[in-house]
Amino acid sequence: MKPKINIDRDKITPEEIRAKKDFNAVLKQYQLNPKQGGEGGKSFSRSTGFLATGIVILAAAVSVFIYSLNSKSSEKKDIVNKQIVSSEQVKMKVKPLVQKLDITYQHYQVDAAQGGEFKTTKGSRITVPKQAFADASGKELNGQVELRFREFHDPVDFFLCGIPMCYDSAGVRYQFESAGMVELLGFKDGKPVYILPGKQVQIELNSKRTGGISYNVYKFDTASCNWEYLGKDKIAGNETLASSAGPVFSDSLNTKDVFNALPEVKALDVEMEQAKNDCEKQLKQLSKPATEPHKPIKATAGRQHLNIDILPSEFPEMAQYKSMLFEEDPDNTQIDKDVFNKDWEDVKLSAGTKKGVNYTLTLMRNKQIVHLIVRPVFEGKEYDKALADFNVKFKSYEADRAQRIKIQEEEDAKIAACLKKRKEAEEQYQQQLFSSHKMEAMVSSFSISGFGIYNCDSPCLYPKGQISPVRLVDAKGQLLPCTAAYLVDDSKNALFTYYSADIPEFRFNPKAKNLLWTFANNKFYVLRNDQFHSIGVSGHRDMKLEEVGQEFKNAEEMRAYLGI
Repeated sequence: MKPKINIDRDKITPEEIRAKKDFNAVLKQYQLNPKQGGEGGKSFSRSTGFLATGIVILAAAVSVFIYSLNSKSSEKKDIVNKQIVSSEQVKMKVKPLVQKLDITYQHYQVDAAQGGEFKTTKGSRITVPKQAFADASGKELNGQVELRFREFHDPVDFFLCGIPMCYDSAGVRYQFESAGMVELLGFKDGKPVYILPGKQVQIELNSKRTGGISYNVYKFDTASCNWEYLGKDKIAGNETLASSAGPVFSDSLNTKDVFNALPEVKALDVEMEQAKNDCEKQLKQLSKPATEPHKPIKATAGRQHLNIDILPSEFPEMAQYKSMLFEEDPDNTQIDKDVFNKDWEDVKLSAGTKKGVNYTLTLMRNKQIVHLIVRPVFEGKEYDKALADFNVKFKSYEADRAQRIKIQEEEDAKIAACLKKRKEAEEQYQQQLFSSHKMEAMVSSFSISGFGIYNCDSPCLYPKGQISPVRLVDAKGQLLPCTAAYLVDDSKNALFTYYSADIPEFRFNPKAKNLLWTFANNKFYVLRNDQFHSIGVSGHRDMKLEEVGQEFKNAEEMRAYLGI
């Protein structure tokens, strides 16, 4: 059979590669069937092949480790320390900031042999197939298995659980705009269990999102401390709930495309393009713009003057003048006056130190070379004639320039008027979105082949609109000793994090409803929406956060206090 060779295949994306990773499939190849291996069989971790391979891998790892140590032994410790600190700063970890307020688990018991279906307190659904669980050795489990499940739906949940809501892709860090997040774990007799290869647990997450757009599904990889892209979720409609606040102008391509496709907006774009074309056409109809003429200089009494024949092709700005002399320029220093009394074999004129004003005159005789700075001048009636000629040419030059400026100003005025109308149309469109927006309660459906943390999200950048340097301070003006501050923009179901109280570029949307909070000195501090208007009014701004006067007992109390 002739082998089939594919050439120039389409390149697959990194996210498609990650989506096809399946450690469980590899695990399955090494598992021994209990029916063939007696009671329980051998786990692949104890097999001869595994031990041999493990020794080779261990030896290779030790070699690489020793080589790494030797190759870096000459580096300075402070550089190494900086590298370690840098890597730790970007490493994301699941770490609740306020342990007692961490989102609690819901507990369910499932018969491993029979599977089951469970509905959570927030309306989500978990469906477990039959015979889906195994222990650490890969042996299928029977009996009761404990499921621990929790779900996260809004910025308060995202904050309290301590699960990082950023996503690194191609060197760019994004924040997640979420349609909901879950964590599912399994235990038997207090020990973790695993989902068998080929089995999948179905999650139907009761989430709130804008419209019926699919979100990406990610799993948090605890090894790389980053989110692993798995694919798209499937969605189904549910009841429609009016949102308390709709989005201001969205940055999504869908919203922008709809706005740009509006007839009145397209007409304005055509009008601006026509204004540019008319301007270019009128300018082309004018004669080629003339070079600004230089005003003639009157000869200075007592200075040396030379009469030199010039080539008009080399110096077109002087071709119009006759009877012109060259006078030694005041910029000359320590020039021997005998220069003007000698006979020279060759003379060369070139550009000087001031374009169009003076020139460099090179005099050559035998091996002697002298450089003089000279300027064109006129004497007596020749000066009067040159000045009159200049006035005529300068008047023509100014008239041509004024005409060009007028054409350009007319174009600028037309475009400015169109841009103003476009902005007004955009603001009106925003208001329509705001008033008609509804947040739909949808069901995000996806399957998981392993326990862990899963997120239905759309990566987004920080809000656009205003960028200001900000310092977060308490009522006494003292910089808050916080490790992070959290911004909520009501147009997005996201939690934007700033990792300092001294923020050089604080970004927020001034047209949205904003909320900022932080946790420092074991206390919560908050900045309300009505205090955002003063950010960036005069340079570097100290923003005084209000100390929260109560101690939250759970997420519901914090959510009620913040109005989320």
